[in-house]
Amino acid sequence: DEYGIVYFILSPILFLLFSDFIIYWVHRFLHHRLFYKYIHKPHHSFVHTTPFAAFAFHPLDGYMQVPYEPPNTRTSLTILPTSY
Repeated sequence: DEYGIVYFILSPILFLLFSDFIIYWVHRFLHHRLFYKYIHKPHHSFVHTTPFAAFAFHPLDGYMQVPYEPPNTRTSLTILPTSY
């Protein structure tokens, strides 16, 4: 018990807040006019939301939205089928 019960309780909450914060700002960044058309537009190409829409992203888009993941996880995202 190096960190204690407070750390144990707060760490999942803080992780979710941190990851949502990062993903929100990266997503906002990808809506910038210099990046949207070339990198982020496939993400918004689905008219009807389906489970498959989650995989509608350019590989760079997927890579940028997981900055807190270990490198081996990031590289696995680039081999998933995407709509690009």
